[in-house]
Amino acid sequence: MMRKQILVRSMLVAMTIVGAFGCSTLPQMSKDMQELRGQPIGVVVDRLGPPSSETKIQGRHLYTWQHTRFMDGTSVDCKIDFKVGSRNEILDWQIAGQRGGCEYFSDRWSAMSR
Repeated sequence: MMRKQILVRSMLVAMTIVGAFGCSTLPQMSKDMQELRGQPIGVVVDRLGPPSSETKIQGRHLYTWQHTRFMDGTSVDCKIDFKVGSRNEILDWQIAGQRGGCEYFSDRWSAMSR
């Protein structure tokens, strides 16, 4: 029984470390995204690749990047939306997902920042 408790604790510590490092670049990514308002959506496409989907709503476009991965048998998601105006300029953005779910995008974002 004691061995099982040690194993469970070790797994929890490992998951915490992985989660922390997976999100370490998200604050920088969020800061960078604040500065993208008014920029062409192509700047984001250059960094993240083609969007997962594009929707037109009331003359504006919503570009969505979405990624799902599995961590220890659990699905974690990340979704990034960019609202774009009629001249393809970024109006607003939003990130939604679980801790560690946005690692894929934050890695791509930071790789392009170097």
